[in-house]
Amino acid sequence: HKKVYPTPKPGIWHAGIEQARNKSLEEVTLEPREQTVLDNFSKIVGSLIYMSTTVRPDITTSVNYSARGLSSPTLFHVRLVEQILVYLYRTKCFGLCYTHHESAVTTEILR
Repeated sequence: HKKVYPTPKPGIWHAGIEQARNKSLEEVTLEPREQTVLDNFSKIVGSLIYMSTTVRPDITTSVNYSARGLSSPTLFHVRLVEQILVYLYRTKCFGLCYTHHESAVTTEILR
């Protein structure tokens, strides 16, 4: 029997994400990793959307928030995408287990 772990959701617990909510990118100096995320923002978000609909439903809500910044990303969107990538890296060994009960299919995340 495998242990079942609760799913941590990426989002606003990230240290600098709440402060970045309403800051435009012109107001701040981006760190190199943030600039890399910004330069590839649409590609990364597109890949995250694909992942959230196929193999990682646990990131769907956070990916939805990040996709809202596709036309004009803010510091909030850049840091949110960064946090989603960190979450995916740290939980890469998690798996999904679909089970069928009387009238519903349930999903558990297994480690």
